[in-house]
Amino acid sequence: MNALELLRQSAWVNTNPQWQAEIHSKLEQAVYWARERNRLDQHQDVVQSVRFSPDGQILASASYDNTVKLWRLDGSLITTLTGHTQPVMSISFSPDGQTIASGSQDGTVRFWTRNGKPLQVIKAHNSFVLSVCFSPDGRTIATSSKDKTAKLWQLSNRQLLATLRGHTGWVYQVRFSPDGNRIVTISNDKTVKLWTREGKPLNALAQPTGASGKQREKPSNTLAQPTGASRTQRGKPSNTLAQHSSDVMSVDFSPDGQIFATASLDQTVKLWNREGQLVNILPHSEQVRSVSFSRDGQTIASGSSNGVVRLWTRNGRLLDTWPGHEGQINSVDFSPHGEILATASNDKVTKLWQVNRSWLSVLVGHQDVVNSVKFSPDGKLVASAGSDQTVKFWNLKGNLLSDLKGGQGKIFGVSFSPDGRTIASTGANNTVKLWSIDRQALRTLQGHQDNVNIANFSPDGQIIASASDDKTAKLWSLDGRELKTLRGHNGIVSNVNFSPDGKTIATSSEDQTVKLWSRDGTELRTLRGHAGPVWSVNFSPDGKTLVTANENGTSKLWSLDGNLIKTLDGHTAAVFDASFSPDGKTIATASSDRTVKLWRRNGTLITTLIGHKSKVNSVSFSPNGKWLASASSDKVVLLWNVSDLSLKGLRVQGCSQIRDYLKTHPNVSPHLCYH
Repeated sequence: MNALELLRQSAWVNTNPQWQAEIHSKLEQAVYWARERNRLDQHQDVVQSVRFSPDGQILASASYDNTVKLWRLDGSLITTLTGHTQPVMSISFSPDGQTIASGSQDGTVRFWTRNGKPLQVIKAHNSFVLSVCFSPDGRTIATSSKDKTAKLWQLSNRQLLATLRGHTGWVYQVRFSPDGNRIVTISNDKTVKLWTREGKPLNALAQPTGASGKQREKPSNTLAQPTGASRTQRGKPSNTLAQHSSDVMSVDFSPDGQIFATASLDQTVKLWNREGQLVNILPHSEQVRSVSFSRDGQTIASGSSNGVVRLWTRNGRLLDTWPGHEGQINSVDFSPHGEILATASNDKVTKLWQVNRSWLSVLVGHQDVVNSVKFSPDGKLVASAGSDQTVKFWNLKGNLLSDLKGGQGKIFGVSFSPDGRTIASTGANNTVKLWSIDRQALRTLQGHQDNVNIANFSPDGQIIASASDDKTAKLWSLDGRELKTLRGHNGIVSNVNFSPDGKTIATSSEDQTVKLWSRDGTELRTLRGHAGPVWSVNFSPDGKTLVTANENGTSKLWSLDGNLIKTLDGHTAAVFDASFSPDGKTIATASSDRTVKLWRRNGTLITTLIGHKSKVNSVSFSPNGKWLASASSDKVVLLWNVSDLSLKGLRVQGCSQIRDYLKTHPNVSPHLCYH
C-alpha cells in the first residue's frame, strides 16, 4: 500500500508508460496473490494452539505465556484467560460453542465459559497436558499427555472414564472421529493408534505394501513401514499404525469421517481411511507439525517447521504455498465457513489468512495440461479442456461442478454455442463431439484425418467450424453434416473463428499465415508477415480488426484488408493465444513465458499477470469483461478479476484486504486507506 501511494504521487512514473506498466504489474501481483489478512500479536511467547468456535465468531489461541486469548474475527481482543501456571498447549470448544477447555503443562485442564469466565479445573495428568478435545456429543472430553497416556473424562461430573495406554512416548494429540465412535492418538513414538469410543484398542485393517492403496491378499493389523518392516508381528491384531518414521505431531479427521490426516517430523502428511489403511502421502521438504481439514472436507492445510503453510486437495494435489511465519507453525485451523485459515507459530503470532481471494480464483482439478478455456455465454460457467481427457465445468468461485469424459483422448478445445445450450469438444481422436449443457452426448463429427485443435460456433449457432492438424478447416451443420472443407494451408491449422456478423471465417496455421474465407468456403485473402507458426486468430467485437498470436513471441493486429496495424512485442517466448475483451478496448495474450499480458488496442502494455508455473495456452474474457480465464500446462486455470486494474482499483482491493489489520494496528501507516 505504501508503494501504491508513492506510485500515485510520482510524476516521473506516470509519464513513463514502460515503468508504469512494470511497477503496476508488481503491485498487481501483490494484490492478486496476497493471502494474509491480519496478524494477532499480543501473546508474549510461542503460540501453540488455535481454534475457531463452532459458529466461527470467536478465535481462541493458547500460548507458552500461560494464557488463552479470545479474539473477534476482525482481530480485536475480547479477553485474556489467566489461571494456568505453565504454558498452555491446547484449546478446544465444546460442540455447542458455550464451553472452552484448555490443557497446560501444569497438568490441568481448565474450563471456561464462552465469554471467559472460569468454571472448573481437572488435575488431568501428573505431567504436561498436550492435547484436549471434546467428543462430538459434548459428553466426553479427551486429554493426552507427556506421561504416555490419553484419558477420557465424563464432562458432567469430570470423572475419569478410561485411560488409554500403549504408546511408548509422549501422546501429542487425541481426536474423536466426527461420529464419535473412534478415537485417534498420535505420539513421538512414531505411531498412530486407533481406539473405540470407550477407549479400547481398535484393530486396524490390512495395510497395502507401500502407499498405493492396494490391499494385501492376507490381512494384517499393522501398517508396514516404508522399508517393509512391521512394528508388530504379522498376524497379531494391533491398533497401531506404524508407517511414520519420526514423531507424529498432529491429526485431524475429514468432516465426513472417512479420512484422517497425520502430520509428522518425517516431512509427510499421511492420509488414512477410517479402517487405518494408508491411502495417500503428501510430501514436504521440511518437518510438518500441524494439519487440518476444511469444513467441506475438500482442502487440507499443513503447517511446517519453516513457517510455511501449504494447501492441498483431498486427493493430494498441492494447491498453494504461503510463506509468512518466522517460526515453526504449531497449529492450523479453518473457520467453519472455510474462508479463513488461522495459524499459530513460535514467532508469537497468530495469523489469519484469506483462503479464497476475491480477485483471483485457482481452479485445480485437471491431472494434465489444460489446453483451452472458455466462458459460457451467460458468464456463469467456465469450461476447460485438458490433456487428461476431460472437459471440466466450474463456477466463478472456482468450484468444480462436473466434467465430461468423451473418449476423445487428449482434449484440445472446448466452446459453447451462442445460446449456451450446446458444447463442442475437440480431441486427439480426430473428432468434434457435441454435448448438451446437461452433459449428454449429442453427436460426433467425423471427417478430419488428424487431431482437431478447436471448434467454434457461428454467431447464429447454425454452423460449426473446426481446425485440424490435417491442414484443413471444416464447416459442419448442427446435425453433423460436413458442409465444406477449407483447403489452402500448408501446415497445421491451429485455430478458426467467425467474424461477429458471421460472414467471414479466419484460420491460423503453422505455415506462418492467416487466411480469410467467406462462409461458403471461398478463400478471400492471406495475411503474411509472421516470422513463425501462428497459433491463434480472433476478431475484435466490431469485426474490423484481427489479433494473431505468434511463435516468435509477438501478437499482431491486422485490418481485414490484410494491412498490419500494430505489433504487440513484450513476451519473451511463444504467444499461444490472443483475445479481445468484449468492449474491444483490451487485448489479452497468453505465452510460453508463463505470463498473461494485457494491452490497450493502441499497443500499449497495461500490465503483466504473473502466477502460472508453466506455459499459458489459452485466455478468455467473461461476457461482461470483468473476469479473464487463463489455462496452463501447470494443470491449473486461473480466474483473474480484471474489472478495475487502475491504481485506484488496486488501492481499493488492497485496503479491503488489510482493513482488519489497520483497525487493530492503528499506528501502522493509518493514512494509507483514508484518502
